[in-house]
Amino acid sequence: MKRFSLALMLVATVFVATAFAANSFADSFTAHSVKVQTVADAKVSAVDTGVVLSGKVVKVINDHEFLFSDSTGELLVLTNGQKLDEALLSGPVDITGQIVQDFMYTQVKADSITAHN
Repeated sequence: MKRFSLALMLVATVFVATAFAANSFADSFTAHSVKVQTVADAKVSAVDTGVVLSGKVVKVINDHEFLFSDSTGELLVLTNGQKLDEALLSGPVDITGQIVQDFMYTQVKADSITAHN
C-alpha cells in the first residue's frame, strides 16, 4: 500500500510541475509578442517587450545611438551597427525592435528603422 501511495504522489507531483512549467512558458511567450506603440508605453513596459514606434529622430548621439521622440516623450534608440542614413534625420521614421534596460534608463534596441515616404 505504501508503494502505491508513493507512486500516486510521484505522478501527482509530475503533473503539478508540468502545469507550472507550461504556465511559465505561456507567460513568457505572451510578454515577447506584445508590441507597444508609444514612447510612454515603452518606458513602463518590461525588458524584451516588442515595440513599433512612429516619430522622429531628435538628436544623433553617435553612429549607433540617437534620441527618438513621438508625441508622448523621448527615449534613446540603439541600432544594431547600422549607421543612420540622412533620410532618417529629415522626417518621420518607424522603428521596430525591443526594450532593453541600461542601468537606470529604458532604451529600445532597433531591429529596423525606416523613413516614411
